[in-house]
Amino acid sequence: MLLTEMMPAALLPGMSGTLHQSHAAIGFLVSACAAASTAAGIPLVAITRSLPRRPLFLVLLVGFLVANATIAVSSDYSLIIVARIGAGLCMGTLWPVVAGYAWYLGRDGNPGRCVAVALSGSTIALAFGLPIASWLGSLIGWRIMFGLVSALFLLLILWVLWKLPPVRGEAVGERVPLVEVALRPGFARVLLTTLLIAIAHYCLYTYMAPLAAALHFPGQTPAAMLIFGVGALTGIWIVGHTVDEHLRRTAWGGLALTLCAMVSLLLLDHDAVTEGVTIYCWGIAFGGVPTFFQTATNKAAGPPADVAASLLSTVYGSGIFGGSALGGILLKPVGVLNLPSITLAVVMMAGALIYGGHRRAFPHAQ
Repeated sequence: MLLTEMMPAALLPGMSGTLHQSHAAIGFLVSACAAASTAAGIPLVAITRSLPRRPLFLVLLVGFLVANATIAVSSDYSLIIVARIGAGLCMGTLWPVVAGYAWYLGRDGNPGRCVAVALSGSTIALAFGLPIASWLGSLIGWRIMFGLVSALFLLLILWVLWKLPPVRGEAVGERVPLVEVALRPGFARVLLTTLLIAIAHYCLYTYMAPLAAALHFPGQTPAAMLIFGVGALTGIWIVGHTVDEHLRRTAWGGLALTLCAMVSLLLLDHDAVTEGVTIYCWGIAFGGVPTFFQTATNKAAGPPADVAASLLSTVYGSGIFGGSALGGILLKPVGVLNLPSITLAVVMMAGALIYGGHRRAFPHAQ
């Protein structure tokens, strides 16, 4: 899902040239997908809560396949936007289904950790999928890359048919209202912090290609994304070992690394080593974000997992949309090398929320 959502950022130069659109217009393809995901998350999850999970899973995977295949063969920017919106609608519905499935599969052990592990796939996409997509796209073209992702969804469909057990939907009497989940103590603060962190990172990450070019980074976009991805993988490992017992300290560590990386981009004289270390540290800070906020959601909101995850994915999608759109608006007037100041300011706002959430949202270790 995340690979589909962020592919235009990885393939931005090639798509911009072929479709005769600006970098900001290609960045908007990320925003369109995120906006549709945000709009779909809560209403479509509410509509589909009673449906059997596996057939719904399969229908949504088919939707992703069709959307990516359409982009692979189209030269019409408007049609590509429609396909991106379709992918976003599927994403807003499928993310909570994935969380609910993970919760079900781990119901006899540690369901919260199962959900966090499942959703860490989004960070793995950042660590490996997007750098590989950027590198391959420069070799074989962005259209073939979208075609390959369509083929991956076909394999996923076959895998779901083969391996995943059927799971029934919720009975009417079992449903917990969305408002009740949203109002559980501390959860609203978790959601608002998620929104700010997503805005902060995606404001800059969506435009990694022009950032790498402005820094004159060796290897340009593929190399920058690969280093960022290795950092993100490191972040997954760190957060996986610390988040359950040290949720609050993990949050402070991620914020501190983000602040250091943004200050480095803004103030330091750069050489290739400094730039590489900066991008790597930024990747560490961002890598654990999905797992961190899903764990914070599990602790603050509790079950049912798909309801809490639908609210989280809606807010996260809003952050991706807001961040990528904000970066696109500011890209030309302020320049990509000044976008880290926006990330810096928004991260500091998130830090204030974390500081004040020591009781329920981001408690001290017990």
